[in-house]
Amino acid sequence: MTDPVAAAQASSGFRQLALCWFRRKDYEQAKALMEDADRLYDDYDTWLKEGWAFEREMSDKGVRTVRIRFDEQSFLLFCATHAMPRDGVARAEWAAYEAIRRATPPARR
Repeated sequence: MTDPVAAAQASSGFRQLALCWFRRKDYEQAKALMEDADRLYDDYDTWLKEGWAFEREMSDKGVRTVRIRFDEQSFLLFCATHAMPRDGVARAEWAAYEAIRRATPPARR
């Protein structure tokens, strides 16, 4: 499994890490979709507290974090398209993909 910090540090000097970010109202349903639900926190408040701590840790290491709000349809399509299980690796890959997609201007026709 790829270390997200090492991956962020290795990328052309620009140190940014996209995070799959859940909303309170979506957490339980999103968790139920995941094949690794047992690895997620039991409740949203704990997940949020740990998410903030992870952001601080990354900031202390000089890595900028970008929150990518979890979107069930987009995530499921990404997993199906890339033949990936719905797990932490897929959440990280999906968030990175979405960050790049959102930052890239649409092509002109």
